[in-house]
Amino acid sequence: MSAHRILGLSAGSKGSARALLGRLAAIRATRWSGLALLLLLGAALFADCLASDLPILLRLRGELYVLPNMTRPGALRPFDNQTLAGQLGPGDFAIWPLVRYGPSQTQPGGRLDVNQPPSSAHWLGTDDVGRDVFAGVVHGARVAFLVGLFSVLLSVLIGLLLGALAGSMLGLMDGMVTWGVAVMTSFPAFVLVLVVQGLVRAQDLWGIVLLLGLTGWAGVARLVRGEVLRARSLVHVEAARALGASRARVLLVHVIPYARGPVLVAATFGMASAILVESGLSFLGLGPDTASWGRILAIGLTNREAWWLVLFPGMAISATVLAYNFFAEGLQEALDPRREVLPRSRRKGAAQAAPGRAR
Repeated sequence: MSAHRILGLSAGSKGSARALLGRLAAIRATRWSGLALLLLLGAALFADCLASDLPILLRLRGELYVLPNMTRPGALRPFDNQTLAGQLGPGDFAIWPLVRYGPSQTQPGGRLDVNQPPSSAHWLGTDDVGRDVFAGVVHGARVAFLVGLFSVLLSVLIGLLLGALAGSMLGLMDGMVTWGVAVMTSFPAFVLVLVVQGLVRAQDLWGIVLLLGLTGWAGVARLVRGEVLRARSLVHVEAARALGASRARVLLVHVIPYARGPVLVAATFGMASAILVESGLSFLGLGPDTASWGRILAIGLTNREAWWLVLFPGMAISATVLAYNFFAEGLQEALDPRREVLPRSRRKGAAQAAPGRAR
């Protein structure tokens, strides 16, 4: 039986992806968590259109600016949305973002709104220097998504490579990888990241991604090694060797695909862990030098009366981590060949037919 049949999928076919999506859609928790993750993705992609201190499109004094909220033209540096609104003359126009404040903007229109509770002007309130919390939460979603996605991609690539080499070559390579995994997993993940961060001081976004990716590969490597060792004895792998396939072809074509399901589930759980670690680093002042949920929480710690600085970023972190965890659990269930995930209509029919069979 091939690895793809074990996973319940056919390699390279559109029907396999459709079947997996159907099995995922049959799980209620996965549907809701998938929707939440789509909202996170939308916020990450369109953060500048949801909250920015410059318009999405602007015509001012005969000059047309396309996406000035992203390109930041020098001619508009003295302005923000509040001051530009008073500069528009005949023939001028602007398409404003949903919220007309940027995540780092402290004095919109020259006005300082410090520790303002949620209101019609600032939907989620402001922090201790006047920054809009809604803008910070939206742009923090971009940081969370980028850190979770790219750090896990890096750790999965490293873990796949080392785990596959250890499981296929054995001997010295297996011993080295096993020893490395034992060393990396002997420390709590957050403590290990804190130690490395204290040494390298990676304060930019991609530095944090690199840090998390280089310290998070051990679990994937151990998982892949176990799957490769188990796949070595499968009939189709032995048949490929008997037909003269090279070791590299056997590994890439017949062995590694066997581990794709467990690795995909582990990667989804890893995204939730990466977001928690990044939020913890930002809370301690060691995260990226940009708007993030952990940084807003840290500001709330020193402003106990500003409850909104704790509530809204805390809800964002909790909802995102729960969504990733629920989606990973649903993915694990959908990829499990021993369980049949039925659509709701068939589940109801089976439940109604069960008493009749019992009688």
